[in-house]
Amino acid sequence: SAIVLISTGWTGFDAVAGGVIALMMIPRALVLLRNAVRVLLEETPKGLDLDEVRAHLERVPHVVAAHDLHASTVATGMPIFMAHVVVERGLSMDDAAEILSQLQDCLREHFTVSVPHTTFQLEPEGYSSASKAEMHS
Repeated sequence: SAIVLISTGWTGFDAVAGGVIALMMIPRALVLLRNAVRVLLEETPKGLDLDEVRAHLERVPHVVAAHDLHASTVATGMPIFMAHVVVERGLSMDDAAEILSQLQDCLREHFTVSVPHTTFQLEPEGYSSASKAEMHS
């Protein structure tokens, strides 16, 4: 705008240039706002259907059920996934480690969304937390 001011003497060009720049910033600001709202609302990442994920997890050997599934995206844009997984009673720690590996493989192989951070809480069949009722009352 300095070149236009020096060559033409038109002082209003600075305001016009500023307005054009502001208009160019609006689309990017809207994208940033939309992404921020998705993070704050803990929206499930696009391409990840939790009912479908549950069905896949429940097909892993020794898994009885899956519940309390949560998937969201953290501020860095990284998708995260958490679930409680009910497993057959009496499994060894080695069995549990193998199940965890299979659960993570299931998420990696069957879904288009890459989920680098997963947390699975394994629960033995019939498990009931005594404090569960207190926490939700």
